[in-house]
Amino acid sequence: MKKSLIILILTLLALQRKQINMKKYIILLLIILLTGCTSSDIVGVEIVAEHDIFVIDGHSKQVSYTDDNTNENIIIKSDQKNYTNFAGNFNFYFTIENLTEEAQNIDLVFYVNNGNVSDISKYNGESEEEIIVFKLEEKITATSVEKKIIVGSSILYKTEWNEENITESEKVKPQLVDLNDKVKIDTKSTKDKEANKKFSVYLEKDEQVLFKGVMQKEQVGGKDEFFIEAYGEKSGYGHLDPWTDEITFNGYNTAELGTQDGWGTTYDVGQFNVQETVTAEGAKAIESTSTGDYTDRDVTSASSGTVYYSTYRSGAGYSEVRFYSGTSRTAQIRLNSADHKIYIWDGGTKTDSGLTFSDNIWNRVGLAFTGTTFNININNGSFTTADYAYRDATGDIDNIFIYHTGAGTTYFDYISPNYSAGGVVTAPRQEEVMWFN
Repeated sequence: MKKSLIILILTLLALQRKQINMKKYIILLLIILLTGCTSSDIVGVEIVAEHDIFVIDGHSKQVSYTDDNTNENIIIKSDQKNYTNFAGNFNFYFTIENLTEEAQNIDLVFYVNNGNVSDISKYNGESEEEIIVFKLEEKITATSVEKKIIVGSSILYKTEWNEENITESEKVKPQLVDLNDKVKIDTKSTKDKEANKKFSVYLEKDEQVLFKGVMQKEQVGGKDEFFIEAYGEKSGYGHLDPWTDEITFNGYNTAELGTQDGWGTTYDVGQFNVQETVTAEGAKAIESTSTGDYTDRDVTSASSGTVYYSTYRSGAGYSEVRFYSGTSRTAQIRLNSADHKIYIWDGGTKTDSGLTFSDNIWNRVGLAFTGTTFNININNGSFTTADYAYRDATGDIDNIFIYHTGAGTTYFDYISPNYSAGGVVTAPRQEEVMWFN
């Protein structure tokens, strides 16, 4: 007990020096004192430094993943270890912290195969704007119609980003020399990845800066990694290797889907099962045989892109896949077995897309989205051209919701930017944008 207490106090002092929120550790100390348990008995508590939490568009964003920092004094962290590349490109957030002994310019280099870093922006804080909201209410009686206008307000949160100048990187890794100590700096492996893009940032000693990047990535052959390296102009080095992946069910346990691989993020209603009998890609897919089953999972946010999913319907009922931005629906697609039509919601209006499907076979549905509108296709046919409006709100898609109802069965499989396994990502649709002063 005494040894555990000493270790915990020393740990608290170290955490305090690193400016880490102390509240949860004080609670841990009280638990140990009151229960007599050791520090090894306290599990499941994640240590997050205050400076690794940012406010983005009114919501907290934790950017705390890092790996082995041995012999590194420029620390790189990302918001995720594994990025679900469901649409062929995705947003990623990362921080750079200068723990060298001096202020200096730092070069950031990205290494990625079958992909491209297209944009990098620097975080410049959060602003708030009060929006006046008008709402008209009507009260209808037998003899009159009463109308009144309700005036209210809401707060619009907006993150300010400054776009960085990114350039093509040299393909050969630089040989680093510490200009202060005149010794060669050993860099870590980037495996077979090609140097893709680079940019430079000036950081004071102990300064940390947040960036947002856009990765355009062909997800070929399942899970893959990319690398970020930092090179100080005078001294210093940093290295990080996040991963990307698509959604297949092949590695899941053959049992109830539940919360495997992040499913059931918000909803786990009814029962989807992982099974091996009816599959579109690989060894496993999921099925629902109970009316009213639905589940969801978070994905790495994407502003635009193309995503495909496979679905198989048998018997009465319908199935839906909905794409969310936060808690707001963007695209909503329904396959209705009563008339074999595919319906979407154009804004708030249920609309016949003009596309049809067949029961008792696998159908592969595609969604091409731009951040405000979307179109769909089926079985590699032409995409619709109507530019359907998002249902509830615009924004980056960051959640997928699947639903089954009726007496029949629905299977889902292989959610990916690829039409076929191991294929090439379909290029996102381009949209003409007009700017006004």
